[in-house]
Amino acid sequence: MTKKMGFLYVMSALAAFVFISIKREESRRDALPPAQRAAEDSARAVLSKASDDSAKTARERSPGHQKGLAEFALRRRMKDPDAVQFQNEQMYTRGDSLIVCGEYNAKNGFGAYNGFKPFFAMSGAVITQEDAKPLGAKLVNMAFALCESR
Repeated sequence: MTKKMGFLYVMSALAAFVFISIKREESRRDALPPAQRAAEDSARAVLSKASDDSAKTARERSPGHQKGLAEFALRRRMKDPDAVQFQNEQMYTRGDSLIVCGEYNAKNGFGAYNGFKPFFAMSGAVITQEDAKPLGAKLVNMAFALCESR
């Protein structure tokens, strides 16, 4: 498979992953207590108001913004979001997309760190090794291969 075909495959699967992530977020939100749900709603309202300024596009394309989106999306999936550590983060441009690759270390249910594991992010959607089962190991390996080829 050529690199271009591999990239297209990863992009289409990433779109499917974004859909799965949205459904996962909806389930997480439904399980929240009403007060916490209301707090998230008000935070989202403030963020959406701030996103209406004219510099939105330039800000969204900035590497710092994409890195922050990737870290935020990954932290939301963890049991202890404040304890997630990041290292070896690198950013690449592929067409119009900005790709963030790196490693993260998160605490398990016993409060111990698991060790650094790779992640791949684009447009705020994150793929980790734990996604190999729902997304398919081949796709996850191709995503990480894009990072390693740099």
